[in-house]
Amino acid sequence: MNSRCWGWLFLSGVLLQVLLAWIYKTAMWQLYMAETNATRATGRWYRSALWISEAMWLEVLVDLITIVLFAVATVVAFLALTNVSPHLRARAALDFGYLPALHR
Repeated sequence: MNSRCWGWLFLSGVLLQVLLAWIYKTAMWQLYMAETNATRATGRWYRSALWISEAMWLEVLVDLITIVLFAVATVVAFLALTNVSPHLRARAALDFGYLPALHR
């Protein structure tokens, strides 16, 4: 996997969380509006909002998927960053003014 792949994994997790927040925010707004105006408490939007507000499994499922995406992206990023050839590692050490113990 390359850096583009783990970037997409991270972005997918962020997108899922933003969508989940948007869905719940919209549902809570609909329920609030039904509290202020009883005629809103009879439509399909209200029933959907009520269902979403009571569906804890939905939030848990999206959170678990996000955790898996972030975990895989973190492992892939870690492996990509630590799987550097000795030549590149030595070159980076010289570029940053750090000489490994073997070269002192």
